[in-house]
Amino acid sequence: AMQSRIQNMQQIQERVNNHLQQVNAALNQDNPDAQLVRQQARDMEQAMKEWQKQYRKMQSEMSAGASYG
Repeated sequence: AMQSRIQNMQQIQERVNNHLQQVNAALNQDNPDAQLVRQQARDMEQAMKEWQKQYRKMQSEMSAGASYG
């Protein structure tokens, strides 16, 4: 279960990195598309929230496992 969660978190991190690259590419244009940048920022924010959620779950599972170990 832990391995699966870690893989999921890595996939989320890759999505965040992809969004960040797209935002950077858009901002490097002479006339950045504000709507595109805004959407990419929203997508990145959602992915980061999901990553944090997964991290908290993993942390909770590890704490629970330590108390039973």
